[in-house]
Amino acid sequence: MTRLSDNLNAEANMKYNLLLKKNMLDDFSIDAGWMPLKSYTNLLTDKDKFKYGTLNYKNGLMTLDLFQGWPLKHGAITFGTKLRRINNIFGCVADSNIYYIFIPNIAKSDTLHFPFAITKQSWNLIQFSITDYLPDEKVTLNNLILDYDMLDRWIAPAQKFVVKDDMSLSIVSSDNIFLSKFTFEGRVFNVFLVEDISERSKNENRNVIYTNKAYLLIKGENNISTSDAIYFATEFRKILSVILAWPVNTTQLSKRGIKGDKATQVSEDVYFLETRSPKEMPELSAFYTFQFNTDINFNKIVSNWFNASSELKILIQDYLLTVSYTMSMQNMLINLTQGIEAFYRKEKVIFYRRGKKLKKDECLLNKIKKMLCTFSDEFINKVEKDIGMNIKKWAELIKNTRVFIVHGNKKGEIIENTTDLWHSVQLLQYLVQVFILQELGMIDLSEQKEFNQINKIFSSEIIS
Repeated sequence: MTRLSDNLNAEANMKYNLLLKKNMLDDFSIDAGWMPLKSYTNLLTDKDKFKYGTLNYKNGLMTLDLFQGWPLKHGAITFGTKLRRINNIFGCVADSNIYYIFIPNIAKSDTLHFPFAITKQSWNLIQFSITDYLPDEKVTLNNLILDYDMLDRWIAPAQKFVVKDDMSLSIVSSDNIFLSKFTFEGRVFNVFLVEDISERSKNENRNVIYTNKAYLLIKGENNISTSDAIYFATEFRKILSVILAWPVNTTQLSKRGIKGDKATQVSEDVYFLETRSPKEMPELSAFYTFQFNTDINFNKIVSNWFNASSELKILIQDYLLTVSYTMSMQNMLINLTQGIEAFYRKEKVIFYRRGKKLKKDECLLNKIKKMLCTFSDEFINKVEKDIGMNIKKWAELIKNTRVFIVHGNKKGEIIENTTDLWHSVQLLQYLVQVFILQELGMIDLSEQKEFNQINKIFSSEIIS
């Protein structure tokens, strides 16, 4: 009973902020003493085993630069490049006796060194953790804190006003909001929206400035490994990118839990290489589709995401390519139609007509039509009004244009006008987005009686 009470108290005082105040979008360096971790004996007392060096972190690159690094044994020089690897690197942050760094693996290219010329070694790595506990301490980290560069703008954190004893008002964090539950490898995880309000006084405490941050909190029953934590962070980044139709960046992945039987809270901030999107989310973007105070069934979307079929995962990946990378409208069309083809790859029934096998391009047309049949009549009527033609005719134009782009065969009418092609590709991208969300359990979009995104597509022009 005491242990349960201690756990609840530790969770109530959970720290959401980063240990070194550096998020994954920052470029920074950390000076520390480093050594390969072979045993936990005399971990901090064997100071002569530490090598001074700097951990550098910036977009797309992590390096550990050591001064007078570890001796390397070199054999005969052969053709090609050989990698030297060292596992389990432990670091003590300079000018700090409470923060430590753990690197699972470092590697460097094998180059010829002269014994008297070794002054610096530069090692590459793909992830590291900053902790406030030592590697030999028994900890249970079953809480993940995730933050993304758009979270505060998309989800406004709730607030509560509290009257103090002196009758003044104070703003405090609201209770955690349950968002979803999902199962991964037989384990159940709960997802919450949490907030962290900080305040600082200004002008001799007469004015108070509040900062309100939103986070996603994933709670597990047991300890969550770092590899699983990175996987969850990546998957939720994809989920948000699909919902918002815009690439998002992970800014924080933190693990929180308790140490031993003392219920002392401990922290671990994980940094890993992730392709950053330089795109800044504009004021007018596709996520306004879901701004009408409508519950889009986020609970079902998350739950179904981790149980999605391989076909749906391929479609999602092809869609995210069109969202995350700058590409021509022709490549966007190819990726989107390729995803649709993959989604229906097991449904052989649409490959035949009157016992005769259809040609591949005819199969694509049937698959596009099958996707369009999942939308409501009201939704399709709105699309037809904007494109000025029957939806089946439009699907045939999409198919013909894709065949022409890929094979150079002009079979029937294609979309040749650049502006018309741009509008059609943007529309197809939006339809694929909505189709994915509906497959994941989102409500029928037509129930909102609002189609902002379609209007925006056909009121825009290409900026060259």
